[in-house]
Amino acid sequence: MESTGRLSTRILEHLRDPLVKSAVRVKSALLGEANNFLRGKGFVELLPTVVSPITDPLNHEVHNPKFRYYDQEYRLTQSMIFHKQLACKSFDRIFIVSPNVRLETSEKA
Repeated sequence: MESTGRLSTRILEHLRDPLVKSAVRVKSALLGEANNFLRGKGFVELLPTVVSPITDPLNHEVHNPKFRYYDQEYRLTQSMIFHKQLACKSFDRIFIVSPNVRLETSEKA
C-alpha cells in the first residue's frame, strides 16, 4: 500500500498538470453554463445524496457498501433515480449533478 505522503504528492502532481487544470476549468465552465441554463428554465438544483437508507431500486449485480449509524442501516447511493422520483413529488423541475458510484462485480470489469 502506498504511503499517504507519496499518494498526496502524486495527487498534487496530477492536479498541477496543465492539461488536467485546463480540463477542470472547461468542466467547471460547462457545468456553470448548464446550471445557469436550467435555473433560467425554472429548474431547482438539488445536491446529491451520498448515503441513504434507500438506494437504486433496480437489481444490479454490484457490491453495495453499507454501515450502521444510530441503529439505522445506510448504503452508498449508487443511483439518484429513487431520490429524483421522490423530489419530483415536491418540485416541478429538478436537476442533480452527481457521480454514480457502483462497485461492479468482477464479471463486469
